[in-house]
Amino acid sequence: MTLPLVSVIFITYNRAHTLVAAVETFLAMTDYPRDRLEIIISDDASDARNGAIIRALPHDKLVLARRNSGLGANCNRGLAAATGDYILQMQDDWITVGDPTYLQTAVSVLNGNDDIGLVTFRPRPDLDAPVP
Repeated sequence: MTLPLVSVIFITYNRAHTLVAAVETFLAMTDYPRDRLEIIISDDASDARNGAIIRALPHDKLVLARRNSGLGANCNRGLAAATGDYILQMQDDWITVGDPTYLQTAVSVLNGNDDIGLVTFRPRPDLDAPVP
């Protein structure tokens, strides 16, 4: 069985120094076939220095804004470029840690449950804590 295509959108603006780590740790710490990932970098008109670093990162699609228009518009541009069955949206300062099978597990949950539309990846022990 072929795994669904997952569009991974990295949202960035003038923070190539953190984006490099975000992309590199995602690729190193994610046990999902690379040919089933669509890596999209959506940049909100970063300056030339950051832009050069961003363009050198591994990606399948690069979405470049002509002028800075804010986080919402940048997210929307990245989403519009996505062609995957599922979308994983990443910020440019997020680092991937933990069990490398997290994405395959999430896709499996989504495929098997039509009533689930969102999966979060971080533990939220504060949600299980008793209310004082």
